[in-house]
Amino acid sequence: MPILDLSTLAWRFRDASTKAAAWLPATVPGCVHTDLRAAGKIPDPFFGANELDLQWIEERDWEYRATFRVSAALLREECVELCADGLDTIATVTLNGSVVATSDNMFTAHRWRVKPLLKPGANTLVIRFRSALDYIRNTRADFTPPIDCSDMVGGGVRIRKQPCQFGWDWGPRFVTAGIWRALRIEAGPACRLSDLRLAQHHSLDAAGRLAVTLSAVPELTQTGPGIAYTLAVSSPARSSPRSPRPTPGRSSSPSLRRSSGGRPARAGKRCMMSQSPPAPPPGAILARSTVASACAPSCLIVRPTSGARPSAS
Repeated sequence: MPILDLSTLAWRFRDASTKAAAWLPATVPGCVHTDLRAAGKIPDPFFGANELDLQWIEERDWEYRATFRVSAALLREECVELCADGLDTIATVTLNGSVVATSDNMFTAHRWRVKPLLKPGANTLVIRFRSALDYIRNTRADFTPPIDCSDMVGGGVRIRKQPCQFGWDWGPRFVTAGIWRALRIEAGPACRLSDLRLAQHHSLDAAGRLAVTLSAVPELTQTGPGIAYTLAVSSPARSSPRSPRPTPGRSSSPSLRRSSGGRPARAGKRCMMSQSPPAPPPGAILARSTVASACAPSCLIVRPTSGARPSAS
């Protein structure tokens, strides 16, 4: 999957509330306060009473801009997405003059399909951040929170933003903005595994052998006829067999086998360790299940052996 890291670009930023504001160098990931400090436009925010003189920053709109190049090979991929792991906070994303999307949650990651907006060669990405204070004053103005802790101005609960930016008993108030997490272009198939819910159930059979039942429910970006998935469990690339140690008890007590996690499954109050079967070769497939429907769960039963710690793929 081709990945284009946009954080390495020559980013620039400016005060978008003033048309005559000059573009200054910026760092991504980062925020407007650290960029202003790096450009020598503000003093050390943590020195003396400088905090009070820097509250104007939260009243302004800020704009970040960068140019990147896209190859014709990348555009031949079935799907091309702009992936933003964190935008702080009220953001409008524009690519080559077209609005891609807006975001109003600092903690939410986004994936936007942008292939139709890209072109071979140079492309320009602009992200504009609206003043958080302007948003707060004009969003749910009729709502009065019962408690507004540590926010000297008030209203911070109306926006999905890091609460301590609004001030705390242990820290200053710096309501910032910026691209605070990774930003990239990803290209590849339209059907992609976005998440996987994996559960396991441990049990013993009649012979006292450990069985692990794995159930997997995938989340795919695309479903439909002809889309299937395979769940495979294999031994680790490098196995480290450990010699079994006897569990204190009497030799006449029932025996047990130790699981890969090292904890015995007891078969009575007094027991001993029995010899485990040899470990499979590194990378060996212990179990495999193919499901024709991308929406259906898959189940596997795996019997760990000595030194084997199964991994799902």
